[in-house]
Amino acid sequence: MANGILLCWHHHAYVHARGIEIHRQGARWVFTDAAGHELAGHDPHDDGVA
Repeated sequence: MANGILLCWHHHAYVHARGIEIHRQGARWVFTDAAGHELAGHDPHDDGVA
């Protein structure tokens, strides 16, 4: 399951209903909308401290 991502039932349905695609780019997951634009998200490893 190296290419799998776990989603709860709610977010699984949300992804399908909106045509969102999910793929790996190196070590990060990339979410794109139906038009192919990358969706911005929160990086859980970014604590905001520079």
